[in-house]
Amino acid sequence: MVPDILDNYIADNEATNGDGGGIYYRSFDNGAVIRGNTVINNRAGDHGGGIYVGHVGDIGYLEVEVSWNLVFDNYAHGSEITGNSGGGMWFWETNAWIHHNTVVQNTGDGPNSAYGGGIVIERPGSPLVERNIIALNLKGGGIWCGNGATPTIQNNLAWQNAGGDGVGDCPTWWQTNGNIVADPAFCDTLSGDFHLHQNSPAITHIAGPLGVYPIPGCGPVPVRPTTWGRLKTRYQ
Repeated sequence: MVPDILDNYIADNEATNGDGGGIYYRSFDNGAVIRGNTVINNRAGDHGGGIYVGHVGDIGYLEVEVSWNLVFDNYAHGSEITGNSGGGMWFWETNAWIHHNTVVQNTGDGPNSAYGGGIVIERPGSPLVERNIIALNLKGGGIWCGNGATPTIQNNLAWQNAGGDGVGDCPTWWQTNGNIVADPAFCDTLSGDFHLHQNSPAITHIAGPLGVYPIPGCGPVPVRPTTWGRLKTRYQ
């Protein structure tokens, strides 16, 4: 059976010694959809604090859609055996379509600071990663890929991911293919509101909107006019 996991609120769960604190999906059947979920404050003792997706078997790659999810404040503590954790999301041998997710303030823990705080793409497979916001992840970097993974990463926004926006075998993904590094201008991170200001670069991006919320949740960030003289006085 191929599931559709749609429009759920998944919070405060824990896989103490294993994978997939919030959602665990591992299969050899293609076509599953994980869409429209809010995945908050889940923990995994190994991989995929928020969402874990993996292929079963020795032949082929899992085809699955993971889209329009808010993945926030999840934690994973990866083992040294794999060298990654995936605080927000973890993918194993997939050709997943990963789009329009907001992956924010997750923690990819482990023996070092490059274990994949936002998204991990592990082992051979060619996922398409597009139109996501990967921002403010607290440890492990934004996107980690390696061990034969060949993802296409395009038209995403990265911002202030502790450990670097790219780690593993994709350290510079954010420099090409329409990817940008910019403040996403969330409405109110302190209260957990990750809707976007009207003039957010995720809204105005040529391939936008990016992330889980396509409609602005608050007005434009104010821009104050200034002069060179005022700037010199301020920062003298």
